[in-house]
Amino acid sequence: MIEAGNVALTASGLEGTEYNCEFLQVTKAKLSPAWLVQAICQEPGYLFPDVLSITQMNATQIELVSVKPADPESGGGNGGTYVLCEGVAAP
Repeated sequence: MIEAGNVALTASGLEGTEYNCEFLQVTKAKLSPAWLVQAICQEPGYLFPDVLSITQMNATQIELVSVKPADPESGGGNGGTYVLCEGVAAP
């Protein structure tokens, strides 16, 4: 998965090739299946903070929204939909 340039979501953060985003503080919402996450992210030569909302859409799908806009050049960003992959070990 990572070799293909994708990013994996784990309990401790986002992991990709030459990219990671470590979750520093995770706060659970009281009234919805959602969390607010403070994170520190890095890629070669660049370190930045991020704040994400994570919402559980169903038993196998999580939606992430980042306050950092997607990079127009690479199209990358921390937001997106993540789907549980049964039987795949985290890197």
